[in-house]
Amino acid sequence: MISTAYPLPFTFDVAVDNPWDGRHSVDLLVRCVSPVDASRATALAAFLQPFWLLASAGGLAGIAVEPWVSQPVKPATAVMPDAVRFSFAPVLFDERATSCVLALLLAAHDEIALRAVRLAPAGTRVRSIAFDPKLENPYPGIWPKLPFPYEIEDSESETRVLRVQFASTLDSARASTAEGLLRAWGHAAEWGAFGLAPVPPRSSACLSSEPIEHYEAELTWAIEKCRFHSAALDSLVSVCATVHESVARIAELTVE
Repeated sequence: MISTAYPLPFTFDVAVDNPWDGRHSVDLLVRCVSPVDASRATALAAFLQPFWLLASAGGLAGIAVEPWVSQPVKPATAVMPDAVRFSFAPVLFDERATSCVLALLLAAHDEIALRAVRLAPAGTRVRSIAFDPKLENPYPGIWPKLPFPYEIEDSESETRVLRVQFASTLDSARASTAEGLLRAWGHAAEWGAFGLAPVPPRSSACLSSEPIEHYEAELTWAIEKCRFHSAALDSLVSVCATVHESVARIAELTVE
């Protein structure tokens, strides 16, 4: 059951059962206060793009499925007089991925006033997301059987450093593919997908623009001004699991 530590300025109804169970297409209907023109529809799509890019990279698989299996595609978009509908093909990942949608829509609300949101397969029962100010774990965790050792170190620093040691030397092509997957995570984290309530999502994000450095079998990435929920780093490790399976084998991983 999904709840949020954010008090919502718009209604948010979600399917009673996990909408991301891989069995049904999922509709995300976003209703706005003002009429929706082309510019508003484009802006809403831009706020939600980090969600499906991160999901495609395996960063929202959580405990539901192996990260490299969870790879949805870009949603179809339909514009209505007062709303935009984003339709996803059946996909499987953690139910708590809905919290990332919520955080991104909260960020969007600062620019495009929203009235109501519905996230569910067509024809299914929905309920309003409950407010729980004591909620500690709103976002997806980590698949319990990752194929490489990893450590997320405790740190009070706002700069976190990802260090990935691969089993063999990476050529430039594979390093570029790995970077593309990691940048999908960075884009989502920077847009506020892992907001830390009660701080607004865009203020509890990060700066992910630093270069991802690659030398032989090692990849290093410094991520600055990290003010997001700690689950963002769980998601980063999940994306690295996709790198492991689809790009190059990882020997070990550390987030400092």
